[in-house]
Amino acid sequence: MYLLACSLLNFRRLQKSLQPLNEAALAYQKDRDGEKCLAALDRCAALNPRVSDFKRPDTGTVTYQQHILCEKIQVLGDMGRLEERRELIDRLRREAKRPALLRWLDEKEAAFSIGAHPEP
Repeated sequence: MYLLACSLLNFRRLQKSLQPLNEAALAYQKDRDGEKCLAALDRCAALNPRVSDFKRPDTGTVTYQQHILCEKIQVLGDMGRLEERRELIDRLRREAKRPALLRWLDEKEAAFSIGAHPEP
């Protein structure tokens, strides 16, 4: 019974964190308003400040907060705000320990150094 209760609580917490994140992503894809998306990502980060694992196809397993930073890096790159993007890449690099995330950051940094925007 305890295991079931813990599972339900974790599922609800994760669902509460992911719903605004999904809504922000869909809104950004629809109207490409980067400012709205960044604000929504900041709200999402506040919903789940605890460390919890999140699996991404491009970076592997990262924490929820690292996932938010990865999304912000993408949006900032699309908006052409490359200095802010660079700062987030450096910050995430200092926090990152997983090789897949470090490789992803290397790719984003290489795109920054040649002035290209990252692929979607």
